[in-house]
Amino acid sequence: MTQTPFWGTGQFFLILLLTVAGCGKSAEVAGPEATGYVTLDGSPLTNGDLSFYPIGEGSSAQAALDGDGTFRVNTAASATGIAPGEYKVTVESWADAEGDEENEGEPISLIPNKYTKERTTDLRITVTEEGPNDFHLELTSEK
Repeated sequence: MTQTPFWGTGQFFLILLLTVAGCGKSAEVAGPEATGYVTLDGSPLTNGDLSFYPIGEGSSAQAALDGDGTFRVNTAASATGIAPGEYKVTVESWADAEGDEENEGEPISLIPNKYTKERTTDLRITVTEEGPNDFHLELTSEK
């Protein structure tokens, strides 16, 4: 008497098909689209990262600056947009310390410290369901 294996070829391909089909999901939407641009002393900030911290309940979000100073907010790698509400915004941007013998090779912040920490930033946005949610974040150097 020949025994049939528990996992036959048909069952294997069915499980494989279901697994692959689950990987093809479209990106999730966390809320309305939010975009904008960042300037430092009136000039576009051309590299860096932004973090959005909800004031109250909610999830944080992130954005990367494009070369022209613009950004588009995402809550995670697979979710676009941001939940409506008020947010504190932090900004980080780094450059190599070229020509500075003491700090050569170490990155230096291009952003004043007050904008880099959630507890000290004065940057705020309010995202609404109906929009438009296009923000200009103006940073100034500490003098």
